[in-house]
Amino acid sequence: KLTVLLLSLSLFLCSCGTKPTEKSDATGISTATLSAVGDIFLTEDMLRDARTLSGTYDFMPLFQHIVMETAKADLTIGNLEGTFANTDKDSYPDSLAADLARWGFDILQTANSYSVFQGLSGLIRTKSVIEDQGLHALGTFRTQEERDDQKVLVKEINGIRFAFIGITKGFSGMGLPANSDFCVNL
Repeated sequence: KLTVLLLSLSLFLCSCGTKPTEKSDATGISTATLSAVGDIFLTEDMLRDARTLSGTYDFMPLFQHIVMETAKADLTIGNLEGTFANTDKDSYPDSLAADLARWGFDILQTANSYSVFQGLSGLIRTKSVIEDQGLHALGTFRTQEERDDQKVLVKEINGIRFAFIGITKGFSGMGLPANSDFCVNL
């Protein structure tokens, strides 16, 4: 509840002095709703339970209690604790990214202990799968040039600008892949 209060206060402060938009009240103050969820982490049991008889996945039972909130927010952020590395083990199916996009997610924070879990190729594929769904992967980069250009993500909603950075404190004892110091914000 404190997080919601702080987000509400931050949004109010950010909206002061902005130009009127279609989402402004009679005083000309713009508004935006920001929804944030913690770790999106699926265990092997959760993945097995989500698998249908046809071999596809149905993640709705896992997310049904938050989808209404994420879908109606102007901007939704989640912390993806996993990869779309396309490996047999320890990787999420690409359909999860499509579902998250359909459920209103806009940004997936990818700088965390799973960033380099499947090496640089896993990080690159994860970022590509996320972006192929129209989402932003925050805090991980395929090249030094991409890092230089995308270190800070700025989104404007109803005339209000939000800036985001994704940072991790480490990789659960793993190091960065060789010659890839650029790939994650530490």
